[in-house]
Amino acid sequence: MRVLRFGPSIVFIKPRKIGKEIENLFGVKPVPLNKALEDSQEFETILVPTESEEGTPFDADRSVYLIKKRADIVFKEIINAGLPVKKIIVEAKHIILRVPANPEKAAEDIIQRYGGKRTGFAGGLMEGEEKDTLILITTKKLNLPLKMEDIDEGILIKQPFIELYRDLVVHLPIIMHKTMPEGWNELTIKVYDTEKRYEENLERLFLVLD
Repeated sequence: MRVLRFGPSIVFIKPRKIGKEIENLFGVKPVPLNKALEDSQEFETILVPTESEEGTPFDADRSVYLIKKRADIVFKEIINAGLPVKKIIVEAKHIILRVPANPEKAAEDIIQRYGGKRTGFAGGLMEGEEKDTLILITTKKLNLPLKMEDIDEGILIKQPFIELYRDLVVHLPIIMHKTMPEGWNELTIKVYDTEKRYEENLERLFLVLD
């Protein structure tokens, strides 16, 4: 079961009338925000044209552009094409966490461990800044499309994405255990090595467990 993946980068771009230039440059058409979130994959980019200096309240039906490229490549192509951009606002990076059950328990553990507050999905994207991280919790499979309503919990944490992600990966088994402890009474570790250096791998495993 895959339990962790990244969401797309969500970027406000000013002015709002730049939409036509975006369509011509990337060969895309505007779609509702909820549709863009549902169709997006890891490390892709959702561009939101706006006239606001601080972004705009999120509306599931708002027209946005889903670009199937990383944000840095999107920015490069926008700059190289000379598009008349006045301002770019990067939203908090978000991590999607799948738990088997009890998403509220996972949220409580994450808040206790890292601080932050419950904001929901839209609230976290509105309040968050580029230096923050938004953890979204769902019980749905991560290899299937996710809609805004599939998100059970959204926690906005005032920590840089890379720093938080590295720590979250280490503590993920504990968080998962607290959501469904009855399913974690036994742990099986399998070691595969095409070089057949099993003794060496076993020693490394014992070292890590110690």
